[in-house]
This record gives sequence, structure tokens and C-alpha cells, in this order.
Amino acid sequence: MNSRLEISDTLGRLHQVLRRAAARRNGAGLLPDAQIAVLRLVEGRPGIRVRDVAEALRAAPNTVSTLVGDLANAGLLARERAPENRRQVRLTLTGQARDRIDAYHAQRREVVADALDRLGPEARDRITAALPDLHRLAELIDAGPERETPAGPERETPAGPERETPAGPERETPAGPERETPAGPERETSAGREEGETPAGPEHGTPRPPRETGNGS
Repeated sequence: MNSRLEISDTLGRLHQVLRRAAARRNGAGLLPDAQIAVLRLVEGRPGIRVRDVAEALRAAPNTVSTLVGDLANAGLLARERAPENRRQVRLTLTGQARDRIDAYHAQRREVVADALDRLGPEARDRITAALPDLHRLAELIDAGPERETPAGPERETPAGPERETPAGPERETPAGPERETPAGPERETSAGREEGETPAGPEHGTPRPPRETGNGS
């Protein structure tokens, strides 16, 4: 059998048999579990509002209103208007409810003590050692399930093969033919000739003698 299921069934059965045995000893009729839950809540929080009872028990407000009405009619709950807001109703236990709850607790303790005595010392020690875990279990059950979404394993995007952009052929700007400035005819200045050389002009033949000026003779 599944251990978790077995724990749940055992705790549920223990609760039922304990209530029945305590009621038999007390001689009073059993109250429904829902009514007992309301009474125990009001016992711990005197003056609680009906709306707060519904929130604490996680029940519909109209359902809680019906339970409160039945307990009030049975003389177990007192309803009083809140002085700060007359529309709100505060709940407290009546004397009859307190007597009945006290008697129920006393009878339940007697039932458990009698069973533990018959169980044996070693078993009592094991149960006592488990009490801290049972208290913690009760707190977790009362708190309700966590609403957080469990974090799953981290999902990593698989790295694919590196994609390299293929390098195309290198594109070089074609070099055109070298453009040389055409060299014109060499222009030599007279200074470019051999130094001291008189430039040769056109030949004029033999120079004519100077002209004599006539003196009239």
C-alpha cells in the first residue's frame, strides 16, 4: 500500500474514532464536523465576523451563515452587532458551548490516555517522537497547497553548428593601364647648351665692311 495513502487513511480514521469515543463518554450527541470547526474557530478568535469565518474555513459565505444560524438556534453561539458598524455581526461562544467543548476535550483526553496505556511504552515513545512532524503536517494541511508553479529544469537552446558566412573571392578593383603624362619634345633653353657656346644662328656669309660716310671730296 502506498505510504502516503496509508498515512492519510490512518489519520482520518483516528479522528473519527476519537470523536465517537469522546461523544460516547460525554453522553452528548455528535455535532457535525462543520459545526465543530466553526465553534473551535470562534473559541480561538472571540468576536470574529461571519465573513472572516468563511475566509478562514475556505467556505462559501452563505454556507457559513447557515451553520452560524443553526448553532445560534442551538444556544451555542451568540451574535452581537459590532459597535463600530451595526451591519456587521460578531460571534462569541455561549456558556453552554464552553461547557460542552470543555467536556468534549476532557473526554477525548481520557480516551487517548486509556489507549496509550494499553499500547506499551515503546510505542508511546515512537508516537511522542513523531509529534513535531505531525504538528508540522497539520500546519501544512491547514495552509493549503502552494500556488507557485514548480520551476522545471532549465532549458538551454541547443547550440547548432557555427554558421560562417562563406567568404567570396576577394574582389580587387582592376588596375587600369598606367597613365603616363606624355613627354613632349625636350625644350632646351639656350642655357641648356654648352656653357660659353654662342648660339649658332643662320650663316650670314662674310660680313660686309662698314660703310664710309662721304665727306664731299
